[in-house]
Amino acid sequence: MPMQAITDARHRGATSRPAAPAQGNETRGAAARGSPPGGWPEGMREPVVLMVDDEPITVDVLQTFLEEAGYRNVIGTSDPAKALGLIRTERPDVVLLDLKMPQVSGFDILSRMRDDPALTRVPVVVLTSSTDAATKLRALELGATDFLAKPVDPSELALRLRNTLAAKAYQDRLENFDLLTGLPNRRLFLDRLEWALQHARRFGSTGAVLHVGLDRFTQVNEAFGPGIADELLKAFADRLAARVRATDAVSTGPGVGPHAALPPGGAPPGLGRPGAGGVGPHARHEAGLLPPGGAAPALGRPGGGGVGTHPSVARIGGDEFTVLLTEVSQAEDAGRVAARILEHMVEPFRVAGHEVFVTLSIGIAVFPVDGMEVDAILKHAGVAMRHAKHHGGSACRHYSQDLDARSLARLSMEGALRRALERDELLLHFQPKVDVKSGRLTGAEALVRWASPERGLVPPGEFIPLAEETGLILPIGEYVLQQACRHIQAWAAAGLKVPRISVNVASQQFRDRQFAARVRAALDAAGLEPRRLCLELTESALLDHAEENVRSLRELKEAGLKLSIDDFGTGYSSLSYLRRFPLEELKIDRSFIADLGADQDHSAIVVAIIAMAHSLGLKVVAEGVETRGQLAFLRNHRCDQCQGFLFSKPLPAEAFAQLLSRVKGEE
Repeated sequence: MPMQAITDARHRGATSRPAAPAQGNETRGAAARGSPPGGWPEGMREPVVLMVDDEPITVDVLQTFLEEAGYRNVIGTSDPAKALGLIRTERPDVVLLDLKMPQVSGFDILSRMRDDPALTRVPVVVLTSSTDAATKLRALELGATDFLAKPVDPSELALRLRNTLAAKAYQDRLENFDLLTGLPNRRLFLDRLEWALQHARRFGSTGAVLHVGLDRFTQVNEAFGPGIADELLKAFADRLAARVRATDAVSTGPGVGPHAALPPGGAPPGLGRPGAGGVGPHARHEAGLLPPGGAAPALGRPGGGGVGTHPSVARIGGDEFTVLLTEVSQAEDAGRVAARILEHMVEPFRVAGHEVFVTLSIGIAVFPVDGMEVDAILKHAGVAMRHAKHHGGSACRHYSQDLDARSLARLSMEGALRRALERDELLLHFQPKVDVKSGRLTGAEALVRWASPERGLVPPGEFIPLAEETGLILPIGEYVLQQACRHIQAWAAAGLKVPRISVNVASQQFRDRQFAARVRAALDAAGLEPRRLCLELTESALLDHAEENVRSLRELKEAGLKLSIDDFGTGYSSLSYLRRFPLEELKIDRSFIADLGADQDHSAIVVAIIAMAHSLGLKVVAEGVETRGQLAFLRNHRCDQCQGFLFSKPLPAEAFAQLLSRVKGEE
């Protein structure tokens, strides 16, 4: 029987994939036999149907049926030996497969498709003239989706294809799109990125990935709860998609992905949201974002028109999003898009009656410069984003090899810090606090240090931010609390007159519902009276969930602990809450002390803070005092206590004990 290797018939004007050049005995052509019916969804990529039958006449007949029904992307092969390769190359939305064929049977093809992760979910409608139950049962066991009896009835063929494709479209939306925001998810983004890289390899084009992370989103989640946090993510996703200017045309995907399309006539009732072009609860078709009658260019296929210039936005997990830019002329173009995104996020979001401000960190990786593999590009964009976040956020950074080295260094330090907890490499130093008028010792602040065998004495500025980011601040904070209590009790037992010792409490620690219980446990384990310990909390820790914190602070106060607000002036202080917090002490942040006398604004702020604190019955401690001029200014304006290198640097526990033996402290 003569073998026609491949017949590729397409309606003229189909734009989603132009005909590829013929190779060997393969032939491809385009035929105009019918037009899409009026119910075809505008902007939806038309489905690709691939037929495998060893009888060329059957391929021709089915092709004619399909084109008359409005299917314009139809591929047929009568060479079953080449079917799998063709399926992998063309990635059809549905396969019509004959079972009884020489050399390679339909069962063989079906079995190999289900063993291939890339093809396992492609629907297969089996064509067979066999009526015995065993044949159908075997095909079902191998993963057949539906059956059509030969000779094929045109109406039945159209109906079964419509139902199969609609079901696939719905399933693909669940698998490929984020249910919360309606944006493509990580799986679909990686697929689109792979196609973009293939396009770049083929045509020598340049593209970029923007990795977008929300700064301090965890605080929003903890302050307002997961419901409002989810609403914020949805509002952010909408703005991210809508605010990229029209010429960038962000694709939020009215379709269901690069491998799925709806049949002629659209989705069955109930699958699409009214007014939307898609098939999911959050699908949407925004004007001008998709070219009429074709795929979003970012959904391009091999042999087609490429991936175009339209970016694709995706939510890849949690509070992280990506923007895929293709056909950028230079790396600076990606930077301009990132800057535009930052600019449009300045305005606050209104969510459930709350006004929420959001800042972003954006990392940029450009291909081919920063890599040509999916994992490399996504990793490099993520490294750049985290670098922007570590330096305060609200910024964008381009990837460089230097950032890679820094990222590896941070990972190495994180591992070493985890081991430091296990190996007891952390220790406490104590910085004295003195009375401004008399110069006598009034207390001390316990400060954690890391004595690493490999790195030496690691400054807290290097490992504390990392500990806060990774959650290690919780065990570190508990260690500091326990060790401080033990030192105080040991010194008292040795007959030393020990002043009140302050311990810093991280925001994550204070938000822990078991924090008060952990403090009591540390005191009980050391046999220490609560009045000997002072807890220092930052403004941000106190003002998050302020009402709840008032109750927590009162519980600690009633237990006999002293409470202090640390780094005052750096946050957004609320005087109404400051009055209600049961505090005894206020510490002025060192940034205001450094410029005393030289900066009139800072000097005025310090004077105002001292006056306000005294009016509320609080003692005032100035941090970072290093000069006699600063001390004189503070003494003149009735500051109570000072702490800084002018008096003493932080001392190891043994050295501080020696200091206690020489001076008379005050409780």
